[in-house]
Amino acid sequence: MSFLLQYSPDKLGDGADKEEIEKATQLYLKLQEAWKILNDPEKKRRYDAELAAKSLRYESPSENAVDVSEMDYDSDEDVYFYHCRCGGDFEFRGPSVPTDISCTTCSLSLCVTANRDNGNT
Repeated sequence: MSFLLQYSPDKLGDGADKEEIEKATQLYLKLQEAWKILNDPEKKRRYDAELAAKSLRYESPSENAVDVSEMDYDSDEDVYFYHCRCGGDFEFRGPSVPTDISCTTCSLSLCVTANRDNGNT
């Protein structure tokens, strides 16, 4: 935690204006919070898992795309669904096809395409 001392607002001296002190204080608080997370193995593990989940959610690699014709359809419920690798489902209700849908269990998303030749729109 000694590295935090070099970023302490107290190190600015008497010549610092109010804006410099405020910026230094905000930076110091952010660094202090980061240190608390990175120094605790459990907090770091959770942070890394959240970061990984966010990156998966916002990426749309081509293998995460499926045409609506490849999805299962429950006509009683009017629900299209596709099984996720986590065991959950990607699902939406017809008749319109959304561009992206999220898994009901995890943070993954799926890009849905609609092939106009299959009759589903």
